Amino acid sequence: MKKNKKDLAIIGPYPPPLGGISVHIQRMEYFLRREGIDYTIFDHGFNQNEHVIPTKKSYLWYIKFLFNKNFKVVHFHYFSKLYYIYGYFFSLINRTPIIVTLHSQNLIKYNFVIKRIFIFLLKKTRCKQVITVSKKVSEYLEKNKIKNEYIPAHVPAMEINPFKIDKNILKNRHVILFSSSRIDKHSILNIYNFPIVFDFIAKHRDRFHLLLLIGEKETRGEYLNTLIAKYKIEDNITILYEKQLVDYINNAFVLLRPNQEDGYGISIQESMEMGVPAIASDVCKRPEGTILFKNNDFEDMEHKIFYVLNTSKADILKTKQETTYHLQLLNLYKKLIQKKICKK
Repeated sequence: MKKNKKDLAIIGPYPPPLGGISVHIQRMEYFLRREGIDYTIFDHGFNQNEHVIPTKKSYLWYIKFLFNKNFKVVHFHYFSKLYYIYGYFFSLINRTPIIVTLHSQNLIKYNFVIKRIFIFLLKKTRCKQVITVSKKVSEYLEKNKIKNEYIPAHVPAMEINPFKIDKNILKNRHVILFSSSRIDKHSILNIYNFPIVFDFIAKHRDRFHLLLLIGEKETRGEYLNTLIAKYKIEDNITILYEKQLVDYINNAFVLLRPNQEDGYGISIQESMEMGVPAIASDVCKRPEGTILFKNNDFEDMEHKIFYVLNTSKADILKTKQETTYHLQLLNLYKKLIQKKICKK
């Protein structure tokens, strides 16, 4: 007897650790269940539950999955170079329709040769629907005649458990919330731009306290601790690991996202939806209502922080917009699930 296919397979990271992609995938589960979509998540890691199966980062698993035809649609979340190659070969071998989501702006930052190879692979990948979370990447693909849908990865949280930081720790200082999914040296310096934040806290240590949320476990903090000691801000920082931003944002008067590399900034949208203004670098298109500063410009960032501190939230947030990106993705799932198998 022919086996019935499941509706959807999702390939990507699942929390823990907490990061933009893993939180996006986890939060979409609520809406998938609400719509009765039968799904399986294949975690690029070791997490497992009723709907989550670990790949354990096994090359053998990925080879076997090339021949897996048990799903009507497969959604790949691209977060490394290898996925461009894998998605292409999957489409050659397997007739299952696929969705490819390109996270971040890495594609347009690769050297010329790498970009041309990946564009070629995307063009030749069959039975695909490409999603971009970055407007710049979306425009770049359009110029290269690759159709795509611009759908940032923000999904609203369906469960919020507010947590208040001890006032004795804060000492009447204003709280700035800053988050990072990783704390390796490269991420600290080149992606999340910790130094510009620490420099501000050190300069204004009597007035501000930093609430730092880190998505991964407390296992790689040596360089972070060194940096904190360098700026002498031990008494001006509270660090929390593997905590949801929505549970802690109301402790802060502002969210700060000074990334030097980014695609959209999910935390920005979350912060504003929770009634807290957000300040971010201008490295990419940001959610409506974000207060922007010039990338890596300390004085501009400093000016924007004091502007938020001295301006009513209502005035700052009047231009923010509610989003329905998760519903766009849900509708795309439903449309593709109803389609017949791809033709060669």
